[in-house]
Amino acid sequence: MKILITGANGYLGSRLCQFLSDKGHFIIAACKIKPDFKTGWSDKIDQFILGDLSLSKTKNKILETKPKVLIHLVSLNKSDSEKGINKTLRNNIKITWEMLEIGIKLNIKQFINFSSVHAENEETKFKRDVVTSPKNFYGLSHFIRENICNYYNQNYGLNCLNIRLSNSYGEPVFNIS
Repeated sequence: MKILITGANGYLGSRLCQFLSDKGHFIIAACKIKPDFKTGWSDKIDQFILGDLSLSKTKNKILETKPKVLIHLVSLNKSDSEKGINKTLRNNIKITWEMLEIGIKLNIKQFINFSSVHAENEETKFKRDVVTSPKNFYGLSHFIRENICNYYNQNYGLNCLNIRLSNSYGEPVFNIS
């Protein structure tokens, strides 16, 4: 199956590219900048899209690839999300929304949004019928993007899945300082 992974050279994206490639899938890696290919990671990638996902030319390249699954991992980290609202809105929410629009245009089979456990307040995590109120901008931006995905699922029939991570696996593929 043809799978597009945004944030493909990030911590989780790089591992997902390897894993899904090893399972026989055609991997399209969307990366903002060209990663260090010394690791052999690029051998697992069938097609690269390099560029900023907020730019029309990058989105047009994505449309041309016609993936069946879109795995969306692009997000600022918690620390950077707390520094400024405009960058947080752009990277954590707006780009997600634009990728959902691309998913509709391409009639993809599955849109997988990687979120964060920070989208939920620790005190409400195991309570039913309690409104979630995240404790920081990072969590709030992920909570909003989950709801946008749910909206597309309910109103456009886009098969969206939100995955909240609390801890990750293994060491990074790339040595990022």
